[in-house]
Amino acid sequence: MVAKRQYSAATLEKRREASRKYKKANAEQCRAYARQYYWDHREQSLETSKRWKQKNPERARFFAQRWSAENKEYRREYNAIHRTRALNAARRRNGLPEPTRPCPDLCELCGSPPNGKCTVLAVDHDHETGLFRGWLCRKCNQGLGVFGDTIQGLQRAMDYLLRTTSAGS
Repeated sequence: MVAKRQYSAATLEKRREASRKYKKANAEQCRAYARQYYWDHREQSLETSKRWKQKNPERARFFAQRWSAENKEYRREYNAIHRTRALNAARRRNGLPEPTRPCPDLCELCGSPPNGKCTVLAVDHDHETGLFRGWLCRKCNQGLGVFGDTIQGLQRAMDYLLRTTSAGS
């Protein structure tokens, strides 16, 4: 085995500066090489990264937060795409019907946008036939479920409100 060569601090700094200049002058070529190297040694790169994150959790969190702050638009687009894919996979897994129209921006029952923890509208479907009915916010979807997803359940709730409202007035 060859002994590692020792450089003085000044020589190390000169070498680093030369490397920075080269990378700046040949940025695209260096990026292409780094990409290719990563894919050629992907498993090794992932393992090295994992070990570093385990040894340096605070620095890893710092870099992740900084990247996240600097790439908000990219994250928003990426999350929207993957959220849609995840919802479609969950829909298929749970036996929910395929929607017959695209998801609107507002709930088809109350007219408000999805809010709170749930940032997308839910697929509402008839539990007896399994057919798609529409797109609802979480509150409306759960509200229909509380009343048994039936017209009779909602009618009983309306009758109760009419009865108690007119009696109290």
